[in-house]
Amino acid sequence: MIIIKLQGGKGGGEMIGKRLKKIRENRKISQEEIANVLGIKKITYFKYESGEINIPIPKLIEIARYFETTPNYLLGFDEIEFEEKKKKEEIYKERALVKDREEKMEFF
Repeated sequence: MIIIKLQGGKGGGEMIGKRLKKIRENRKISQEEIANVLGIKKITYFKYESGEINIPIPKLIEIARYFETTPNYLLGFDEIEFEEKKKKEEIYKERALVKDREEKMEFF
């Protein structure tokens, strides 16, 4: 089994833990619910969030998929959660379309 060991804290997972907790609470899911989905004990998930233990890569990927985000976001490599990023991209595309239409209207 492959495990990512990060610097800092007991298990090195403060960033992951903070992001796991944030994303879970934003979606109003209990630790027990997510633990059941992942097929792990609630205490194990608690330790993931508290940074006490490292998360095996397959489990990290499973968690990211469940929360519809990326492992990079959970690891702290991306500052914007996947869904936020997607929404921002859609807004930028929409603005570009509006601007393009306005420019075409000015032409006539």
